Amino acid sequence: MSKTVTRRRALTVEMTSGSLWKNILLFSLPLMMTQVLEVLFNLSDVAIAGKYAYNTYIALGAVGSTTTLVSLFTGLLIGVGAGVNVAAARGLGMEDNDNVEKTVHSSFLICLGLGVLVCLVCVFFAEPMLRLLNTKEEFLPGAVLYLKLYAIGLPGMGLYNCGNGILSATGDTKRPLVYLFIAGVLNVVLNLVFVIGCNMSAEGVAIASVIAQWVSAILIVIHLLRRQDACRLDMRKLRLHPMAAKRVLMIGIPSGLQNAIFAVANLFVQAGLNSFDEITVSGAAAAANADTLVFNMMGAFYTACASFVSRNWGAGHKERITKSYLISMFYAFAVGSICGGLLLVFGRQFLSLFADKPEVIDAGMDRLRIMAFSYGIGALMDASIAASRGIGKSIAARIVKAFGEDTLRIFDEEPQRLLEISGITQKKLVTIVECWTEHQGVRNLVQFLQPHDIGASFAVRIYKHYGPQALSIVQENPYRLAMDIRGIGFLTADALAAKLGFESEHPLRIQAGTLYTPQWMKMPNFAF
Repeated sequence: MSKTVTRRRALTVEMTSGSLWKNILLFSLPLMMTQVLEVLFNLSDVAIAGKYAYNTYIALGAVGSTTTLVSLFTGLLIGVGAGVNVAAARGLGMEDNDNVEKTVHSSFLICLGLGVLVCLVCVFFAEPMLRLLNTKEEFLPGAVLYLKLYAIGLPGMGLYNCGNGILSATGDTKRPLVYLFIAGVLNVVLNLVFVIGCNMSAEGVAIASVIAQWVSAILIVIHLLRRQDACRLDMRKLRLHPMAAKRVLMIGIPSGLQNAIFAVANLFVQAGLNSFDEITVSGAAAAANADTLVFNMMGAFYTACASFVSRNWGAGHKERITKSYLISMFYAFAVGSICGGLLLVFGRQFLSLFADKPEVIDAGMDRLRIMAFSYGIGALMDASIAASRGIGKSIAARIVKAFGEDTLRIFDEEPQRLLEISGITQKKLVTIVECWTEHQGVRNLVQFLQPHDIGASFAVRIYKHYGPQALSIVQENPYRLAMDIRGIGFLTADALAAKLGFESEHPLRIQAGTLYTPQWMKMPNFAF
């Protein structure tokens, strides 16, 4: 058991202590490699179809014509995975194991259900969607078949993203990398077997992708089943816990929609692009692979930003939140700028991985020359979105801005007035009130301590230490705070006791002062 714990700690990165520059980089590098491998293995579909299929550029065009739709649906799954990551990280930061357990089991069902839903949409509406994009008739049969087959792996992708989000919340980004590497190598091998050995076209690379996606999902689910902590998956406990599910969806759905918005915008670009000749369409499809590769590499730092911000928010380490955001943004900007420069220099070599014809490569370079300058700039927006996702306080900020010092009274006495805030519906109001009631103990403690100059962060820490009896313990013996709560010394506890009516000769004061005096005398400025 101890070996298992030691090994698990070796695979995790500490988020709430230590150097943020070092820890964010250590967290992000395996995640970046995971993203790169995922993209590269997906690109192997395009590369092998474009270079080894019996109908070469037709196969490349068929697979490339589905890229935007695949990005749309996988973006939704990745977004919900981000919601799982933030919700689990928040619970781990607060050391709330019950919350983490409910998040894990609710997330499993949510991600699996969403994967099945998008799978059915692709299977039943593949041809109408591709026709809406003006897909060329010569590409259409292969594109429809590829999309329908690829969709069978989407539930597996949903489960993998769920597990990846949970493990990333614990600081473990190396294990998902190993699982993806295994599945990716299998994907490449099966691509070659189906396309070259079996003389298949776009359908061969789709089948290989489906098998690889389910292998990665099975590997990560097996690991979750074997864990011995709050992140352990127990099939007997699978159920949707309303509060946990809402926490995941309130972050995951906006995140998925954010990805979808860009994908929908690209749908219009793709629709216009498909009106050009086959050479232009194939060249643009090859060059679009660079976008996927670079943005996914940068995405590793956005995941790090959301994870570190959420974990430190839950732990009450607010001074590390801004630093986590700025450092993650710097790393993402650097990666985007460097990759853009490399593509300008080595773009033709990159495009030759997907196409042989010089005219196709020329068409792809036209796209790369424009996109190369935009990658780094994207970090300024996406890192900010990731940090906001990690905090999850956009609605809270609007509430406080609207009601100011009257906010607590509104929550207690007039919660219906929250409907005055833009973005709060009747359904969301019910969720907010339920959360407020659930944290009544913390709220009462905050209200009691704030007039005595002890802030909310200390109140949360005190409640976590003492539990539901925190308020009565503080009222009966405030001097316990000096002994039990880091950051609260004798002087703070003594000032609180005085305000609560404890006399200077009270036995509890004398006892606490006796324990404090030897420590005080060791201070460098102490003198008789």
